[in-house]
Amino acid sequence: MKEREEVMKYFTIYQQIMQSEIKTAEYESYKNSTVGRTNEEWLAVLAALRYPKSHPREMLEMLEHEKFHISYEMLVRCLRSVNLDDPGKRCYICTQIEEAANHLKKALDGSKKDAEAFADFASDMTERDNARGKMYFKAKYLLVYLIWMDEDLRNQDYIQIGQCYGERYCERVIRQLKKEINRKLGVKEEKKSTRDVLQKTEAVLASTQSSYEMAGNDELAKLRFLNENYRNSLEMVQAMFDELTESVEESAEEAKKTAISDFFGKLNSPMYGSILDSLLVVEQNLANARKIGVKMPPQLMSLTIIFKQLIRFVKDSGIEPIEEVGREFEASYEEISLLNYVGAPYERDGEIKKLRVSTPGWKYGEIIISTPTVQEVAEE
Repeated sequence: MKEREEVMKYFTIYQQIMQSEIKTAEYESYKNSTVGRTNEEWLAVLAALRYPKSHPREMLEMLEHEKFHISYEMLVRCLRSVNLDDPGKRCYICTQIEEAANHLKKALDGSKKDAEAFADFASDMTERDNARGKMYFKAKYLLVYLIWMDEDLRNQDYIQIGQCYGERYCERVIRQLKKEINRKLGVKEEKKSTRDVLQKTEAVLASTQSSYEMAGNDELAKLRFLNENYRNSLEMVQAMFDELTESVEESAEEAKKTAISDFFGKLNSPMYGSILDSLLVVEQNLANARKIGVKMPPQLMSLTIIFKQLIRFVKDSGIEPIEEVGREFEASYEEISLLNYVGAPYERDGEIKKLRVSTPGWKYGEIIISTPTVQEVAEE
């Protein structure tokens, strides 16, 4: 497949997330004593995705040709550990991972449809194969594919991420990609509820127990299962609860923003005298009075203190004016289409009028609480 010539529209989303994960991976490499084994598992995933129909001995030869070093016994063991020890499963997973990578790239190009498809993949990466009931590790597979194989996104600067992360952490990276893309494209995603996560957890644990019981009296098979499959299943359960925690935190933050916006929106409504707009007018009047030496009567000092406290409260709450009151500028009707305009109607296309900002408008972060008002300045 030919590499693309143009950079993806939102490529920086992918780049920034991966760059930040490198720093985390560097820290993990110092404290994690299992990095060596994790790295070998990623080599097994890489071999399985590159050569899905090949025998492990053929995989080993091709890995050694690429300067990767792993013993045949370890490769076989790791292929079994990551549940890619069968050509049928490898081919099945390759198709899914390639589709997910394509959806990701098209989403980074700005396609909402593909962002939704990638979100569907990222929202449910827990799946077991029908034959043995072992988990597939789709987040791990996808990151290996992106770092090492994808024509457009591969970058060996990110290989330390692959050396350090297990499935739980890989899921977090994929979810972060999903979240940032959805935010940029304005794609709404359904939040997971506690019931959703608990039901999924029960299914994973029940399937895990069933797979354990399938081992029968084979004690070696049971020990191998406990060492590989059960550990990975618990990581997936933890990943689901991590996602629930993120969902709860995001919902709480959204509720906070909505509550603040509603409160200050009501405070600045005509019903309550547009208090926010009045604050700036009073503040400017007080400043002008101080400049010309006007002294505040002692009886009104308490009102001044209360007024200053109110301004401080507004600022500390993150409420900011959008425009500067009194600013004069020239603009056409199209240029002020998002503002409140007071004055004689524009009579022709391209007409320019001199305007003055009369009320600033207010915002909380990216949320618009009220729109600025501009008035036509009469010609002298």
